[in-house]
Order: sequence, then C-alpha cells, then structure tokens
Amino acid sequence: MAWGARANLGIEDLVARVAADEPQFFALALLPSRRFGDAEAAALAAALRTNTGIAELHLGGRKMSAESARLLAEALVERAREPEEEAGARGRRKSASSLRALSVGDASFGCAGAAALAPALSHAGALCGELDLELRGIGVEGARALAEAVVEARRQWKKRQGGGGAKSSCSSFLQSLNLARNPLLGGDKEACEALSAALFDEVAGDDEEKEAVLTSLDLSDCRLSSAGVAALVRESGEASSSPPSSSPLLSLRLERNAELDEVAAVALGRALKAKLRGLRHLSLSGCGPLLGDAAAREVSSAFACSRAPGSSLRSLDLSGCGVGPLGAEHLAAALGSEGCELEKLKLSGGGGEGEEKEEKEKGATMATKTKLKTLGNEGALLLARALAEASSFSTLRDLDLSSCGISSAEAAAALLLRNPSSGGSSSSSSGRGLDSLTLAGNPLGDAGASAVAAALAEMTKASSEERLEHLDLAACGIGLEGAAALADALLLRMPTTATTTATSEEGGEGKEQEGGSFSAAPRLRTLVLGGNPATEDDAFAESVVARLRDARPELDVAWRSGDQHAAAAEKK
Repeated sequence: MAWGARANLGIEDLVARVAADEPQFFALALLPSRRFGDAEAAALAAALRTNTGIAELHLGGRKMSAESARLLAEALVERAREPEEEAGARGRRKSASSLRALSVGDASFGCAGAAALAPALSHAGALCGELDLELRGIGVEGARALAEAVVEARRQWKKRQGGGGAKSSCSSFLQSLNLARNPLLGGDKEACEALSAALFDEVAGDDEEKEAVLTSLDLSDCRLSSAGVAALVRESGEASSSPPSSSPLLSLRLERNAELDEVAAVALGRALKAKLRGLRHLSLSGCGPLLGDAAAREVSSAFACSRAPGSSLRSLDLSGCGVGPLGAEHLAAALGSEGCELEKLKLSGGGGEGEEKEEKEKGATMATKTKLKTLGNEGALLLARALAEASSFSTLRDLDLSSCGISSAEAAAALLLRNPSSGGSSSSSSGRGLDSLTLAGNPLGDAGASAVAAALAEMTKASSEERLEHLDLAACGIGLEGAAALADALLLRMPTTATTTATSEEGGEGKEQEGGSFSAAPRLRTLVLGGNPATEDDAFAESVVARLRDARPELDVAWRSGDQHAAAAEKK
C-alpha cells in the first residue's frame, strides 16, 4: 500500500477463515491496510460466535464504536457458552474457545466502548487472559464499568465453586488489565476509587479464591494523584471497622505518574504490609523526584513485615524516582533481612522515554524541574555491603544501577565481591552472587573497568557458586586499556579444587574443565561494552572482541548498536 493511502482492502477473507474455524488460525492482528468499520466489526463478531480456535484478537489502533464493542462482547460470551459435546464433535477442546488476549479501539473508544465491552469480562471463558485498553480515552465511567465486571466475574467464579455444577478454573476469567496512558483516569480520585473494587471486592479469605480474577493492573502514565493511589489501594489513613480484604493482585505498574509523592509512598507501603501482601511486581519507574527516597523507605519497611511464605515482592522498579543515598540505606537494610525475597531491583537514574517525551511536549513539570538524585558512590557501596553480608541467604539476582552517578572503582568492584569490607578478599564467603549486573551510563573509566576486571577474577576464585551471566558496562567511559583489562580477566585460567565443576549452558552440572582450571566468570553469557571510547579504537575488534569470541564462543560481546539490542532482548 502506498504511503499515506487509505485502507481499501476489506477483511472478507479473514472473516471467512474465522468462520471456517481453521485449526492453524489462532491469532488475528488487523493491519492498517485493512478496512475496519462497523460493518466489518459486525461480520467478524458473527464469525467469532461459532469459532473455537482464535485465542488472540488484536484490533488495537482501529476505531471501534460502542455498538461494535457490544457485538464483540456478545460474540465472546456466545462462543464461551458452546456445549462441550459440540466442541468435541468438531474436534476442538472447549478451552480453545477462550480468548487469551484482546486489544480493541483507539483513543476514541472512551467510556462508552469500555462499558459495552465489559459484560465479556464477567463470563467464564469469554476472556481469560489480557485486555489491552492502553490510550483509549477511558475515564471514570469506563473504569467503573470495567471494575464492576471484574467484581461480577469474581462473584460468578465463587458461585461456580460452591455450586454442584461444572466448576471453572480461576484462569477462566480476566487476569491482566492494561489501562496505561488514559489521562482521564487521573486528576481526582474518583476513577481510582472505582478501580479499587476490582482489586478488593468479593475477595474471600481462601488463598485459592484470592487468585480468581485480575492479577495484573497497569495504570502507567495516567496522571494519577497521590490521593488517587491511596484510594486505589484503600489506604486513606482513616480507621476502618471491617478487616481489610487481601487483593489477588500480583503485578502493579504505576509508571510515569509524575505527581506521586510521599503520600502515595506511604499508602503503598501500608498496603504492601496487608492488602497487597501477595504482590510480586511493583513498578514506579519514571515517577520523578517527588517520590524518591520515600518510596524506598516505605517499600523497604514492608519487607520486615513479610513473614509468611511467598509474601514479599520479587521485583521492584524505582528507576527515575530520584532514589539517593538515604533511600539506598533503607533498601540496604531490607536486602540484609532474611524476610526480603526480592529477586530483581532497578534503581536506574534515568526516567525513560516517557518522562523525556512529557518534558518536551508539556514543558517542565514540578517533577522535572528538580534534578533527580542518584545513588552515587555512597549508595552503591551501601547496597554492595548489604548484599555481601546477606550473601548466604540473599535472593537478589538482577540489579540495575545504570546512570546512577557511580564513578568510584571501589564501588563498582564492591558490587561484584561478596565481602568488600574485608579489603577486597571474599574468600570467607560462599554465598551465591548476582546473575545480572547493569552499570551502564556510569562514569567508571579505565580505572573502574580494571577494578571490575579484578573483581571478576577474585569473586570466581572465591566461590564455585558464582553465577554471573549478564554484565552491562555500556557508555561507562571505558577506553582500550580498561576493555583490554576486562578481556584479560575473562581469559584468565585459574586453578580449582577437584570438587569444582562447570555448569553447562542448560543449567545442569557439567564435567570439570580440562587442565583442572576454569576462566573468570565461567557462566557469563553477555558482556555489553557499546557506547565506550574503546569501541572507536581500530584495535578494539581484534584485541578484545576477537580474542574473547575465539576463546569463549558462548560469550556474546555486544559493542555495536545491533549487538546491544540483541543482548537486551536475550536478557529479557
């Protein structure tokens, strides 16, 4: 199709395939070259009523009226109601008629579209996975309609479990709701009060029932206020006569809501101790300096209260929130606690693309006018010492400290060594280290790279449990001298005891390496060096990259733009 030309190709062929219920046709994504209006939506909905194979329907970015949304919802409910014997007669499993992913509408979808689609959320098997309504112009009434549908779904699920009829799995209902970039949800707290029902209403005390409906919610970039977040998690600070309900939520994303401040941090901290005790992933990335150290303090305090198995966060993202040394001190205390089960921690100093775009388009907000604090050398050392002291029980595997103002060679090395307080020797510790460490964007220079190189050799010599797989040193001001030091360390063969074995790439125990020796960081699979002065030197490709690739073919040295994107994708 010519650039800028109108979409004139219809969807008759696609509708025919949906109606024919082709076994291989399980996902439908509508391209811009296809015409899609009310007539096309009605035809597709009619075909879906008897289809059992389509599991993913991606119609996002295409205008859809409320009437079309209503027809689609009815079709999804109808296909989920099909008797199991009919599905079997056509050679399909009943579960195949459930939609796992749905994206519909554009910015004009609005509250009317959301309300028309909502009934599909409350019927078992109609939509059992993710609903993507990002940037759909949804406001308070739309949020209320979606929340009421989720509550009704939970009520229906409980009814099925208690009745004598066929019982449905908790996964038969909506699990993930993406409402990111709907700014009409922000402002006052009314929309958040409506959405809180989806998190807490009709939730009983039984652990199995808690996982019934809606385990992931994304409200990123919705201009939420702190009062709104407090309403969302039902932590207004007022005493309640009824015991708090515990939400089934496992993942909560509140990224790039730049107005959030200490009030929001306190509300989230309280919720993590009780109502959101089961939350596994919390992302506040790009929320700006108004949140800052308060978020680190409040979240850290929740770890000390997480005594029940599986009750702590596993992933925390405070990138672009201005966490400084004070916040690092709180996080260090949490990481040193046996009650902390955190596996992934992101404290990057950058706010990401969303924050940069907001600043360019709308001018400097209160959050962007204030320069973000960073951990610096002091904060990095605090975290390193906490991890070293907790090495025997720490669960942290992935640490991202990119663009945190770390310039000290000592701080960079300490993050790899298990016992930095003992003058660089870590021989007394036998705990497992990190799987991934990201230090990109920190001005480490050649001195820092050389210190990291020495630490790689030292940490491997000290423990056979070393499992570092990903090391990112992109844009750290490293010259050829520092890069060569890293290569030398990674090519170094060191003596080991007869009981030390290498671990195969598949994760199993392998045989002892030839000659009774092994290289530093033997499990390292990705080394990112792009954006450093060394890569501009003609000798870099041969003296560093070629040497490493020849000696360690399993190691991916990413130093060009394409390499770095591939390394990032592989890590994810």
